[in-house]
Amino acid sequence: MLLVAVLVLPKLFTKGMFMDGTIYAAISLNLSNGIGSFWDPKLSEFFFPNFHQHPPLALWFQSLFFKFFGDHFWVEKLYSGLMLVLHIILIRKFWNHMSPRVGYSWWWPAFLYLLIPTISWAFSNNMLEITMGVFTGLAIYLLLQNRNSTGTIILSSLCIVLAFYSKGPVSLFPLITPLVLSISFRDFSIQTVKNNTMLLVSTLSFFFIGYFWIDGAEMSWNAYFERQVVKSLDVDLGIRRTFVLERLVMEMLLPIAIAILLRVLGSSRARESVNKAYYRFLIITGFTAVLPIMVSPKQWTFYIVPSVFYFVLALALWSFPIVNTLVFRASLKVRKAFLAASVLGIIGSTVFSISEYGNKARDKAWLSDIDSLAVHIPKGESIAGHSSLSKNWGLLANLVRYHGLSVDFDSIDHQYLIAPLSERSIPKGFMEIEGEWQKLKLYKKRSDE
Repeated sequence: MLLVAVLVLPKLFTKGMFMDGTIYAAISLNLSNGIGSFWDPKLSEFFFPNFHQHPPLALWFQSLFFKFFGDHFWVEKLYSGLMLVLHIILIRKFWNHMSPRVGYSWWWPAFLYLLIPTISWAFSNNMLEITMGVFTGLAIYLLLQNRNSTGTIILSSLCIVLAFYSKGPVSLFPLITPLVLSISFRDFSIQTVKNNTMLLVSTLSFFFIGYFWIDGAEMSWNAYFERQVVKSLDVDLGIRRTFVLERLVMEMLLPIAIAILLRVLGSSRARESVNKAYYRFLIITGFTAVLPIMVSPKQWTFYIVPSVFYFVLALALWSFPIVNTLVFRASLKVRKAFLAASVLGIIGSTVFSISEYGNKARDKAWLSDIDSLAVHIPKGESIAGHSSLSKNWGLLANLVRYHGLSVDFDSIDHQYLIAPLSERSIPKGFMEIEGEWQKLKLYKKRSDE
């Protein structure tokens, strides 16, 4: 809880996110207002008027939050906060299943999980991986509990489809979970083949039922596969295919160092108390989540989020016997001191978070100018834009998210025009609007034109 308060809570009360997260929030807000549809989401009139770069389910879920809470800058962050709670619940479920005698200690894997920089970053910036991770985690947890039950397999396949509807092909790694379980527990049999076949067939069945029978689904999926999946395999971004593995190691250095240190310092008896089958299962599952990403030349650090979940659980399981011994041996005074420090830390972080309410966490200058634009331009207006701004996707996303402004770079037949502050070549017929501009300048069409 202390790490949640320190790393995540303050960012829930501030404005500004990574460009992708801002785009998702803006589209979700549009969906809540009836702009676009589930199978044909829309960002703005001129910037992604038909958004098929990602599947629509996570965007639709978030749109429900906007419908319920209204248009506030914290709504998408509240959604991300809920996803974090669900991830922690899943960690607890996995942990209780693997360590039933010490189930109360789920705080240990949760602690290591939140130490990963990309994890706190992803939840603070509204990434699609956080929604996908809930469904992939649930699918794997169900199979971990009972992989031989037909009902469980069907439920798991439904979760996989929901994960696919949230992020696409990178969510399909749970499809081989029955096989991974058999390898890990060394009980491979014909039942394993049956279970894996049933999981694959039921997952495909759920997907194709929606694909062919739901109006708009076929068009949406075809556009997604063409624009995102196929094109991502053809581009050359100059990124090493091992990038995600390198980032995975770098991001997990601190938890790995802590786990190794504990193992070195721990007693030999404690070190022997490791459930190797679960350990193997988590490690293999983590690699099944990250290795397929190497097929694509398009790689980002936050792509490792789904795999981190399982590697962290493995590290926690590997190191917990020593942690448990240390906690058991700690005196009552030490435990009380730790509890008091945690409570004070949470209170202090909460007070700081409230003091940060509405402040700009990133893109401060751009967001300040957008607030200034809102004083002059009606919400939802279409405006002209100087061509030098056409590639500034972060700006365009923020304009839509915070004021519903669509920027047209092909025509100046609009009442207002925005341009960089330093730009001097402004089309005739526009007059400058004075203000405390930092990055942008606003112009209005002369009334006599």
